[in-house]
Amino acid sequence: MKKLFGLAVFLIASSVTTVTTLNAAPANRTAPEIATPSWTGFYFGGDVGGLSQHTHAISDFFQTDSVHLLPELEHNNPENHSPNITSAIGGIHAGFNWQFAPSWVIGIEGDWQPKHLRDTFCRQTDIQSQPCVASGRGFATVGDETGLIGTARARFGWAFERTMIYGTGGAAFANVKTSLGVNCPNGCADSSNAITTAIEASSHKTGWVTGAGIERMFGQNWIVRAEYLHVRLGSASHTLFLPATNCFSGPCGLTASHDISYDIVRAGVSYKFGGF
Repeated sequence: MKKLFGLAVFLIASSVTTVTTLNAAPANRTAPEIATPSWTGFYFGGDVGGLSQHTHAISDFFQTDSVHLLPELEHNNPENHSPNITSAIGGIHAGFNWQFAPSWVIGIEGDWQPKHLRDTFCRQTDIQSQPCVASGRGFATVGDETGLIGTARARFGWAFERTMIYGTGGAAFANVKTSLGVNCPNGCADSSNAITTAIEASSHKTGWVTGAGIERMFGQNWIVRAEYLHVRLGSASHTLFLPATNCFSGPCGLTASHDISYDIVRAGVSYKFGGF
């Protein structure tokens, strides 16, 4: 993703040098006056790039178990899981800019990135089981999936002729699904009763986003960009309770909690309505 962002910035910077060279007039001639473009107006476009998901998750198969001899192992068996998942991403954006005083630009923008980013891992039910092995006391699974990511942001930039550098920040939204499952064909917790069960919970998460980018205007209406965004959406927690027939003397089951954050690097193109 860093290479993609660097390539986009290089292309924009190269275009600035090329246009400046082509527009330079010989010393003995008067250069024709070229109208300075305005960034004011509505625009719409698309973008592609890469997304990296950073997740810190902790899960626990909790129980009151008469089999264990050590009291500190009777109730909890927490495990940490921190995957870093990278994937391609693409979507659309739209917004409005207003240029003033005379090189500053403020604006608003919204974007929508459909995405199915999924991570699933196996874990023990307790110290007598093995991850992903359906024997003995079985195993548990924890998964999360991001369905889409959207943002609504303010932008503040500094424009010099056809190039603008800007910072951006605002609200972020995502549809996040969490799945919890237990597979114990020979019984788990403190029971010999076989059980295979799972739940899936979907939630709409709201958080914040911040970032920065650079844009270059071509002709009267076309704009290319390179942009970086950091998104944080808080955390999600869910619990799968097993039936009482699978528990010893109190509730037992699987619980999981994970935080949600993304880094997005992308390049895009926009069409600005209206001319100079």
